[in-house]
Amino acid sequence: MKNEEFLTYARRMRAGGIPLYIEEDDEDGPRARGEGLLIETVGGAIENMVFDIPPYQAGYIISIRVTVNLSRFAVSDFGLDLPWEDHFFRFLQDPLECGIHPPLYTFPGRHGDEYMRDLGLNHYADATRMLPRGQSIDGCLFAVGTSMPNRIEHGEMAPAIVTVFDQFNCRYPAPVTLWALRSEKVNPKPRMKPPRKVLFDESDLDIGHTLVSDGGVSVGVQRQKSKKLSTEAPDVD
Repeated sequence: MKNEEFLTYARRMRAGGIPLYIEEDDEDGPRARGEGLLIETVGGAIENMVFDIPPYQAGYIISIRVTVNLSRFAVSDFGLDLPWEDHFFRFLQDPLECGIHPPLYTFPGRHGDEYMRDLGLNHYADATRMLPRGQSIDGCLFAVGTSMPNRIEHGEMAPAIVTVFDQFNCRYPAPVTLWALRSEKVNPKPRMKPPRKVLFDESDLDIGHTLVSDGGVSVGVQRQKSKKLSTEAPDVD
């Protein structure tokens, strides 16, 4: 995505109600610097996607490479601005801090996907961990939130903005594109089949008496079944 397209999209997101900082428009806002840090997306759709977690959640995978060109730099936090509001969005916590063994980033759900800690970037958010000039860190950001809006179709490419915050809370935004995997739309719930037509109307059923046999089966029901079977498979001379 070119810088002009990125700026246009960012303005559209903010016009739609997304609280997004835009350096070119917010001269008096929080200090932001794009120089000194290179943020690149890595991989394709599988490495950069948003997917359904039934029944009411969504998972995020964003694969990026961050290269430092500053004398002293530390990642204090990550952020992701979406084209829709998600008040429950959060990055998955470091599995070591959660006491998970083996240390796996785990998405919620009965069969939640799991990823080795070494593949993730979430745990790099540490303002005391200085990265030297020239060092690159690459991996995936794992996050969860509420379900995608219904307007997002399966296979749609949803543009977003990933942000890296340094130890001084300066922001470094970069555009990303997320492939939408809608499992609910790929595998829709099966439709209920219409009930089969009844072969007999009420006048054909002989269930006036409900005598019970020794086996506890209604004689009337037995007669109904017998009559139905004789109709479906008549004797042939």
